Amino acid sequence: MEHTRYTFESPKRNRQPKAKRIQANVVLGVLSKKCKGMGICTISTHTPSDDSGSIPAVFHLIEDEIAITFEKSALSSQNEQTYFGSAYFQLEENVVLPPAVIQQLELTPRQLKAGFYRIEEKRHNYTVIFEST
Repeated sequence: MEHTRYTFESPKRNRQPKAKRIQANVVLGVLSKKCKGMGICTISTHTPSDDSGSIPAVFHLIEDEIAITFEKSALSSQNEQTYFGSAYFQLEENVVLPPAVIQQLELTPRQLKAGFYRIEEKRHNYTVIFEST
């Protein structure tokens, strides 16, 4: 009688490289309106001064598009209502990404296009995925 030998291997885990992320500080508003209006006024990777009005945010990629995640605990109630109180985040004008963000995410120079972007709300944060050019 012939015996068949079976070998069982544990499944190989599909390990993907850790997604690139960069912590930056965002001032909400529109640059041409002295940081008033709807959008992103400035993005900085430097430590902000206490009176800058900046909000810490994490920049990362989702399916080759730039995503920004804002922790709810970092938002004032006014900013949360104004910028995240509806289903969409509005950019009134294009926003140029700073070189430090471009380099860390290994991108070619890009800017976020003006428009309305769906807000993904989770328990502790909001994520917005932007179209870029």
